[in-house]
Amino acid sequence: MTFKLLALIVFITIVESVSTVGIFEQCAGAPLNPTFQRCDPGLVCYAKSPFYANCQLPNNCPSSWACTVVESASTVISTPRTILANQPCDTQSYTVCAFGTTCLQRTPTESECRSQCQTGWECDRAVAKEFEQCGGEGYFGVTRCASGLRCYTRSRWYAHCARTCKAVVLFPTVCIISLIPRDIARQQKYQHTPIQMPIGTD
Repeated sequence: MTFKLLALIVFITIVESVSTVGIFEQCAGAPLNPTFQRCDPGLVCYAKSPFYANCQLPNNCPSSWACTVVESASTVISTPRTILANQPCDTQSYTVCAFGTTCLQRTPTESECRSQCQTGWECDRAVAKEFEQCGGEGYFGVTRCASGLRCYTRSRWYAHCARTCKAVVLFPTVCIISLIPRDIARQQKYQHTPIQMPIGTD
C-alpha cells in the first residue's frame, strides 16, 4: 500500500467521523447547511416534522413524530394533521393544533387545543422532561423544564430540556437558556458555560 493511498484512507476516515452527529443531535432541517447530516453508527435520523429531525436509537422514534427515516436532503416528510382550536387533542399521534394554539392537558386523560393554559388545568403544573421540547417558533406548549434541566435553543424552530448544551460538530450553535416565569419566556445568550440561574420559577 502506497503512502498516498494510506493518507487518503486516513483522510476519508477522519472526514466521515467528524461529519456525523450524535444521539439527540439535529441531523436534518433548518438551519443546517447542508440540510442533512449523517448520524453516528448505530443511530437513525428520524424526522419530527418537515422542519426538524434528530438522531435516535433504532425503533425509538416518539409516536408524536412523523418518524420518517431521513436518508438524504431530498427525503420527503409528510405534514401532520391539523386539529382546530378548542377541540380534543393528544400528544401521542402525529397531529398539530391550529396556528396559535397547542395541545394542553386539561385533566390526566383529556387535552384540548388552546392558546394558553387555563388556571387549575393539569398543564398549569406541567414541566417538560429531558430532551422534550420546551420552545421554538410556533411552539406554544410546556416551557418549564423539570428540576435540574434547562431549556436550550437548538434552532429557530426547536428547543429542548437538557442538563447541558452540546455544540453540534461542524455546525456550532449559540445556545440560549430560556428563563420561564409562568408563560413568558426571557432569553439570555449562553456560551457553553453553566450559569447559576433559577429555571421555571414564578
